[in-house]
Amino acid sequence: ELLNDLIDFELLYQAAKEKGFDNSVQVKRIMVRNLLKDEVNMRPNVEEADMKAYYDKNLSEFQEVRASHILLKSQMPSDKQGKDYDPMKYKEEQRKKAEELLAKAKKGDDFAELAKKNSEDQTNAPKGGDLDFFTSKKMVPQFSDVAFAMKNIGDISDVVETRFGFHII
Repeated sequence: ELLNDLIDFELLYQAAKEKGFDNSVQVKRIMVRNLLKDEVNMRPNVEEADMKAYYDKNLSEFQEVRASHILLKSQMPSDKQGKDYDPMKYKEEQRKKAEELLAKAKKGDDFAELAKKNSEDQTNAPKGGDLDFFTSKKMVPQFSDVAFAMKNIGDISDVVETRFGFHII
């Protein structure tokens, strides 16, 4: 059956060649795709010891942490800015609000509820601020450094400022 398939393939290829299809852009694309597929699917010859050494040397790339946050943006959205908008005043008001929320969280208020009601992170606020698991490279350094330094489940950071605004992690 395999031999018959190969013969059929060769006959079809010869017929396509006679009609000039071998110079077709579509045929060339198919050939390139197949070549790339073969190259991508090739398994590199890497020793287990080499993989372990790379992992050990680059452990921070593989470590993950799970965190939640409350975000208060330090810049007012442009559609809400009026003629009296003072960016520095707005930023200070947001920092003050973050400090108040931090005090509530440290006092024992439910962090997830505080995030749902106050966080300006529209994606994660409905989930109580949950960011799920992430590596240090996925977040900006100021955020990652604090999140990865926290030791115990339930720890709450001080207010952390990033280019996105003020976070409580």
